Amino acid sequence: KFFQTQAVYDRKTFEKFIRKAEKFGVPIMVGIVLLKSAGMARFMNANVAGVSVPDEFIKIMAEASKEDRPQRSIEIAASLIKEMKGMCQGVHIMSLGWDKYVPSVLEAAELI
Repeated sequence: KFFQTQAVYDRKTFEKFIRKAEKFGVPIMVGIVLLKSAGMARFMNANVAGVSVPDEFIKIMAEASKEDRPQRSIEIAASLIKEMKGMCQGVHIMSLGWDKYVPSVLEAAELI
């Protein structure tokens, strides 16, 4: 038994969830989806229940060149993992076809 979240992009929102879920006494895995573009982030905000990508991340992805988007995505994911890894028992990285970047996310998040 465990909880696995949707994509999480906000530490405070995750903290609220953790406080409510603690009473169940089960491990929690935070979901991290690699952002591929600002358009993807906007689509998720409009169409994926429970997901809210902050404007700050949308701006970072909008300003990144196509070539720089993977690196910006790695940086965003790694920073989120660093912020939240102490609050949960695992991380589910959803790469959505960007599997080759997962090792870089793990390294940047200081997990390996």
